[in-house]
Amino acid sequence: MVEEFDPATANAGADVLPGPQSAAMASCVRHRVLDGLPFWDVCVFCSAGV
Repeated sequence: MVEEFDPATANAGADVLPGPQSAAMASCVRHRVLDGLPFWDVCVFCSAGV
């Protein structure tokens, strides 16, 4: 990833990833796993049947 980074095409301040103020966290009570919403809407262990 670092080798492919081109500073000439980088846009400072572009909202590519959500910042801390935009992030929401949900926790699976059974497995005690945090999931970042809206990117993951289910616990990885629950969805795997664990």
